Amino acid sequence: MFSIYCVSIKNFKEEDKLVYLLRYISKEKADKLMKFRKIDDRKRGLISEILARYFICDMLKVKNSEIILSTNKYGKPFVKNYSQIEYNISHSNEFIVCAIGNQPVGIDIEQISNIDLILSKKVFSVQEYEAFRKIGNSKKREYFYLLWTLKESFIKAKGFGLYMPLNSFNINIVNENNIYCLYEDNKYYFKEYKLDPCYKLSVCSNKKEFPKRIEIFDFEEFYNLVDCNLVQ
Repeated sequence: MFSIYCVSIKNFKEEDKLVYLLRYISKEKADKLMKFRKIDDRKRGLISEILARYFICDMLKVKNSEIILSTNKYGKPFVKNYSQIEYNISHSNEFIVCAIGNQPVGIDIEQISNIDLILSKKVFSVQEYEAFRKIGNSKKREYFYLLWTLKESFIKAKGFGLYMPLNSFNINIVNENNIYCLYEDNKYYFKEYKLDPCYKLSVCSNKKEFPKRIEIFDFEEFYNLVDCNLVQ
Protein backbone atom coordinates (compact mmCIF):
# COMPACT_ATOMS: atom_id res chain seq x y z
CA MET A 1 0.00 0.00 0.00
CA PHE A 2 1.05 3.61 -0.34
CA SER A 3 0.02 7.12 0.69
CA ILE A 4 -0.24 10.37 -1.25
CA TYR A 5 0.75 13.78 0.07
CA CYS A 6 0.32 17.24 -1.41
CA VAL A 7 1.67 20.68 -0.52
CA SER A 8 0.40 23.94 -1.98
CA ILE A 9 3.12 26.57 -2.22
CA LYS A 10 0.68 29.31 -3.19
CA ASN A 11 1.46 31.19 0.04
CA PHE A 12 5.20 30.43 0.07
CA LYS A 13 6.34 34.06 -0.21
CA GLU A 14 9.26 34.54 2.18
CA GLU A 15 12.65 33.77 0.66
CA ASP A 16 14.18 33.48 4.15
CA LYS A 17 12.07 30.38 4.72
CA LEU A 18 13.48 28.86 1.55
CA VAL A 19 17.01 29.45 2.86
CA TYR A 20 16.04 28.02 6.26
CA LEU A 21 14.61 24.83 4.74
CA LEU A 22 17.81 24.14 2.81
CA ARG A 23 19.25 22.67 6.02
CA TYR A 24 17.08 19.59 5.53
CA ILE A 25 18.64 18.55 2.22
CA SER A 26 22.20 17.73 1.16
CA LYS A 27 24.61 20.55 0.31
CA GLU A 28 24.98 19.11 -3.19
CA LYS A 29 21.22 19.23 -3.73
CA ALA A 30 20.96 22.71 -2.18
CA ASP A 31 23.71 24.08 -4.43
CA LYS A 32 21.95 22.62 -7.47
CA LEU A 33 18.59 24.13 -6.50
CA MET A 34 20.03 27.58 -5.86
CA LYS A 35 21.38 27.65 -9.42
CA PHE A 36 17.81 27.69 -10.76
CA ARG A 37 17.16 31.13 -12.21
CA LYS A 38 13.49 31.29 -11.19
CA ILE A 39 12.64 31.45 -7.50
CA ASP A 40 9.49 29.35 -8.04
CA ASP A 41 11.59 26.53 -9.51
CA ARG A 42 13.77 26.63 -6.39
CA LYS A 43 10.68 26.42 -4.19
CA ARG A 44 9.17 23.50 -6.10
CA GLY A 45 12.45 21.58 -6.11
CA LEU A 46 13.04 22.19 -2.41
CA ILE A 47 9.55 21.28 -1.22
CA SER A 48 9.54 18.19 -3.46
CA GLU A 49 12.69 16.90 -1.75
CA ILE A 50 11.57 17.76 1.78
CA LEU A 51 8.07 16.36 1.25
CA ALA A 52 9.59 13.02 0.27
CA ARG A 53 12.14 13.10 3.08
CA TYR A 54 9.62 13.97 5.78
CA PHE A 55 7.18 11.17 5.03
CA ILE A 56 9.85 8.57 4.23
CA CYS A 57 11.40 9.28 7.64
CA ASP A 58 7.96 9.10 9.22
CA MET A 59 7.26 5.75 7.57
CA LEU A 60 10.65 4.23 8.48
CA LYS A 61 10.89 5.92 11.91
CA VAL A 62 14.41 7.15 11.16
CA LYS A 63 16.25 10.48 11.18
CA ASN A 64 16.55 12.62 8.07
CA SER A 65 20.32 12.06 7.98
CA GLU A 66 19.77 8.30 7.84
CA ILE A 67 18.19 8.22 4.39
CA ILE A 68 19.98 8.66 1.07
CA LEU A 69 17.83 9.74 -1.88
CA SER A 70 19.09 9.06 -5.38
CA THR A 71 17.84 8.50 -8.95
CA ASN A 72 18.35 5.73 -11.48
CA LYS A 73 19.76 6.37 -14.96
CA TYR A 74 16.29 7.29 -16.21
CA GLY A 75 15.67 9.79 -13.41
CA LYS A 76 13.39 7.67 -11.22
CA PRO A 77 13.90 8.54 -7.53
CA PHE A 78 14.63 5.86 -4.94
CA VAL A 79 15.90 5.50 -1.37
CA LYS A 80 19.42 4.17 -1.79
CA ASN A 81 19.71 2.52 1.63
CA TYR A 82 16.08 1.41 2.13
CA SER A 83 15.16 -0.53 -1.00
CA GLN A 84 11.78 -1.57 0.42
CA ILE A 85 10.49 1.98 -0.01
CA GLU A 86 9.09 3.17 -3.34
CA TYR A 87 8.24 6.80 -3.98
CA ASN A 88 7.52 9.24 -6.77
CA ILE A 89 7.13 13.01 -7.03
CA SER A 90 5.46 15.46 -9.38
CA HIS A 91 4.76 19.17 -9.35
CA SER A 92 2.90 21.72 -11.44
CA ASN A 93 2.63 25.41 -10.67
CA GLU A 94 1.48 25.66 -7.01
CA PHE A 95 1.11 21.95 -6.21
CA ILE A 96 3.75 19.40 -5.22
CA VAL A 97 2.55 15.79 -4.87
CA CYS A 98 4.34 12.70 -3.58
CA ALA A 99 3.35 9.02 -3.41
CA ILE A 100 5.23 6.80 -0.93
CA GLY A 101 4.79 3.13 -0.06
CA ASN A 102 6.09 -0.41 -0.51
CA GLN A 103 5.00 -1.05 -4.11
CA PRO A 104 5.91 0.46 -7.50
CA VAL A 105 4.10 3.77 -7.94
CA GLY A 106 4.10 6.69 -10.35
CA ILE A 107 2.35 10.03 -9.93
CA ASP A 108 1.82 12.97 -12.26
CA ILE A 109 0.07 16.31 -11.92
CA GLU A 110 -0.45 18.87 -14.68
CA GLN A 111 -2.16 22.22 -14.74
CA ILE A 112 -4.81 22.32 -17.47
CA SER A 113 -3.76 25.04 -19.90
CA ASN A 114 -4.15 25.98 -23.54
CA ILE A 115 -2.30 23.49 -25.70
CA ASP A 116 -2.24 22.56 -29.37
CA LEU A 117 -4.34 19.39 -29.40
CA ILE A 118 -2.58 18.30 -32.60
CA LEU A 119 0.02 16.99 -30.15
CA SER A 120 -2.42 14.20 -29.25
CA LYS A 121 -1.69 12.42 -32.53
CA LYS A 122 1.99 12.23 -31.62
CA VAL A 123 1.75 11.14 -27.98
CA PHE A 124 -1.34 8.90 -27.94
CA SER A 125 -1.50 5.33 -29.19
CA VAL A 126 -3.78 4.57 -32.16
CA GLN A 127 -6.55 3.32 -29.84
CA GLU A 128 -6.19 6.31 -27.51
CA TYR A 129 -6.30 8.77 -30.38
CA GLU A 130 -9.48 7.20 -31.76
CA ALA A 131 -11.12 7.51 -28.33
CA PHE A 132 -9.88 11.11 -28.09
CA ARG A 133 -11.43 12.02 -31.46
CA LYS A 134 -14.86 10.93 -30.21
CA ILE A 135 -14.76 13.29 -27.24
CA GLY A 136 -16.83 16.47 -27.63
CA ASN A 137 -14.81 19.60 -28.35
CA SER A 138 -15.74 21.19 -25.02
CA LYS A 139 -14.22 18.22 -23.14
CA LYS A 140 -11.21 17.54 -25.35
CA ARG A 141 -8.67 19.62 -23.42
CA GLU A 142 -9.63 18.09 -20.07
CA TYR A 143 -9.53 14.57 -21.55
CA PHE A 144 -6.12 15.30 -23.10
CA TYR A 145 -4.65 16.16 -19.71
CA LEU A 146 -6.29 13.18 -18.06
CA LEU A 147 -4.73 10.79 -20.57
CA TRP A 148 -1.43 12.66 -20.48
CA THR A 149 -1.13 12.33 -16.68
CA LEU A 150 -2.19 8.68 -16.79
CA LYS A 151 0.54 7.93 -19.31
CA GLU A 152 3.16 9.96 -17.44
CA SER A 153 2.30 8.19 -14.18
CA PHE A 154 2.80 4.83 -15.94
CA ILE A 155 6.27 5.56 -17.31
CA LYS A 156 7.23 6.99 -13.91
CA ALA A 157 6.01 3.84 -12.15
CA LYS A 158 8.04 1.77 -14.62
CA GLY A 159 11.04 4.03 -14.07
CA PHE A 160 11.72 4.69 -17.75
CA GLY A 161 11.08 8.43 -17.81
CA LEU A 162 11.35 10.11 -21.21
CA TYR A 163 13.16 7.07 -22.61
CA MET A 164 9.77 5.40 -23.13
CA PRO A 165 7.70 6.97 -25.95
CA LEU A 166 4.21 7.92 -24.75
CA ASN A 167 2.61 6.40 -27.85
CA SER A 168 4.27 3.01 -27.34
CA PHE A 169 1.62 1.70 -24.92
CA ASN A 170 -2.13 1.97 -24.47
CA ILE A 171 -4.21 3.15 -21.50
CA ASN A 172 -7.69 1.61 -21.31
CA ILE A 173 -10.27 3.92 -19.72
CA VAL A 174 -13.39 1.82 -19.14
CA ASN A 175 -14.75 4.21 -16.51
CA GLU A 176 -13.29 6.29 -13.67
CA ASN A 177 -13.05 3.19 -11.45
CA ASN A 178 -11.59 0.91 -14.11
CA ILE A 179 -8.47 2.28 -15.80
CA TYR A 180 -5.64 -0.09 -16.68
CA CYS A 181 -2.71 -0.83 -18.96
CA LEU A 182 -1.49 -4.23 -20.15
CA TYR A 183 2.26 -4.15 -20.71
CA GLU A 184 4.60 -7.10 -21.22
CA ASP A 185 2.07 -9.54 -19.72
CA ASN A 186 1.65 -7.36 -16.63
CA LYS A 187 -1.37 -5.28 -15.64
CA TYR A 188 -1.07 -1.80 -14.18
CA TYR A 189 -3.87 0.12 -12.52
CA PHE A 190 -4.68 3.82 -12.34
CA LYS A 191 -6.68 6.29 -10.31
CA GLU A 192 -7.50 9.91 -10.99
CA TYR A 193 -7.77 12.21 -7.97
CA LYS A 194 -9.85 15.39 -8.00
CA LEU A 195 -7.45 17.83 -6.38
CA ASP A 196 -8.43 21.06 -8.13
CA PRO A 197 -10.65 21.84 -11.16
CA CYS A 198 -7.69 23.43 -12.95
CA TYR A 199 -5.42 20.38 -12.59
CA LYS A 200 -5.31 16.71 -13.51
CA LEU A 201 -3.68 14.28 -11.08
CA SER A 202 -3.17 10.59 -11.86
CA VAL A 203 -1.48 7.72 -10.03
CA CYS A 204 -0.32 4.33 -11.34
CA SER A 205 0.63 1.14 -9.52
CA ASN A 206 0.91 -2.59 -10.13
CA LYS A 207 -1.82 -3.28 -7.56
CA LYS A 208 -5.42 -2.10 -7.55
CA GLU A 209 -5.04 -0.63 -4.07
CA PHE A 210 -5.19 3.15 -3.86
CA PRO A 211 -5.58 5.56 -0.95
CA LYS A 212 -9.09 6.93 -0.60
CA ARG A 213 -7.79 10.44 -0.11
CA ILE A 214 -4.76 12.69 -0.39
CA GLU A 215 -3.24 14.37 2.66
CA ILE A 216 -3.12 18.05 1.69
CA PHE A 217 -1.11 20.80 3.42
CA ASP A 218 -0.82 24.50 2.75
CA PHE A 219 2.73 25.82 2.90
CA GLU A 220 2.64 27.25 6.44
CA GLU A 221 1.14 24.05 7.79
CA PHE A 222 3.83 21.94 6.13
CA TYR A 223 6.62 24.33 7.13
CA ASN A 224 5.63 24.09 10.79
CA LEU A 225 5.26 20.31 10.55
CA VAL A 226 8.79 19.95 9.20
CA ASP A 227 10.32 22.49 11.56
CA CYS A 228 8.85 20.76 14.61
CA ASN A 229 9.21 17.11 13.64
CA LEU A 230 11.89 16.40 11.02
CA VAL A 231 14.85 15.21 13.08
CA GLN A 232 18.24 15.67 11.46
